[in-house]
Amino acid sequence: MNNPANQKEIYEDDPEHPIPFLDRLDVFAEFENGGGRLIIVAAQPLTGDDRTLKRILQKIENYLVFVNSDQFPIENGPQTIENTEIAVSLKPGTDQVVFEFLESCVGWVAQNNARLVVE
Repeated sequence: MNNPANQKEIYEDDPEHPIPFLDRLDVFAEFENGGGRLIIVAAQPLTGDDRTLKRILQKIENYLVFVNSDQFPIENGPQTIENTEIAVSLKPGTDQVVFEFLESCVGWVAQNNARLVVE
């Protein structure tokens, strides 16, 4: 059974976690002709634990909400899957589970008008 207190702990700001803030854009580069590149930056190598995977998923979802918001095209011009990407910048030593997890998210991100790139 899900514990609401545990859910809060997973998703709350955590400056000690490699993905500390889920509700902030880490890096955003606007493209001149529309769209942009939104980057999730892991501060340290990521482990494949459940909490980390849920934090990555939530961060991607928050980026997709922004990409699909009414505000995004106003500020950044016409957005298409070809000119909008979410990049996840990982440190060496990141667990292979994280790479596999991100690979499983590619289709979902594409269905939500962006490309997922892992660096």
